[in-house]
Amino acid sequence: MKSLLKNRIKELIFKIKSKIKHRIKEFLFFINFSSINSLTPVEKFSQLTALSHFSGPYQFWRISRINQILEIFSIEELSSFRILEVGAGNCEIGAFFADLGAEVISLEGRLRNVNLAKLRWSKIKNLEIILSDLDQDNLSEYGEFDLIINFGLIYHLKNVEEHLKNCSKISKHLLLETLMLDSKEEKLLLLKEEETQITQSLNGLGSRPTINFLEKLFYKLGYKYKRLENQRLNSGIYKYDWIPKNDNKVKSGYYKMWHCYK
Repeated sequence: MKSLLKNRIKELIFKIKSKIKHRIKEFLFFINFSSINSLTPVEKFSQLTALSHFSGPYQFWRISRINQILEIFSIEELSSFRILEVGAGNCEIGAFFADLGAEVISLEGRLRNVNLAKLRWSKIKNLEIILSDLDQDNLSEYGEFDLIINFGLIYHLKNVEEHLKNCSKISKHLLLETLMLDSKEEKLLLLKEEETQITQSLNGLGSRPTINFLEKLFYKLGYKYKRLENQRLNSGIYKYDWIPKNDNKVKSGYYKMWHCYK
């Protein structure tokens, strides 16, 4: 009886939380929509699409990752940098640093995302957004960079080692973040992904590396590295300070981040 009552209370709490979240979303949408009515048709389209495209928890997650970069480099350094953003999504992180004054190239694999980003950030002149299949692109045509921002990409690639090798040839600084396979072994787990979904692999195959796989690869590529696991990086379901259990499992939302440098 107590167990049944507990379950009903949990269900009720869940429903109440869902309703509150829905009302907040409606309110925020109304505020945004009111201000959007004064925009041009192109601006209105890009802003309204952005509200439902890489929004919600992604917004706070991006802020925590930008803050991490700001703990490593000064504003003066970043504003003078040439930066490559790979797997850019809506290019919001790249646009932030371009707005600071950096010269930024953002590479993204899905045409819809590229088009939306070009519309949304059209007023930022030192941001170039390019369509690229990052499982195939060797990156050499874009020149050399002070920093590569590689967030949320390699677990959607099958050719991880080749991709990181290409990164190492064109930049002394790499900020890398990925979902992990929780294992002490040195291995890369390949997984099928739904290629029709905008957040998944272009080619239907992704990967989950172990910590040992990546850190031995960094060493092989000539990088020194620092693993970034502080609690400040955590945002909602996205966790960075988790302690490995070596249980050979892939856990949703469990990430690790590294600053690699030469």
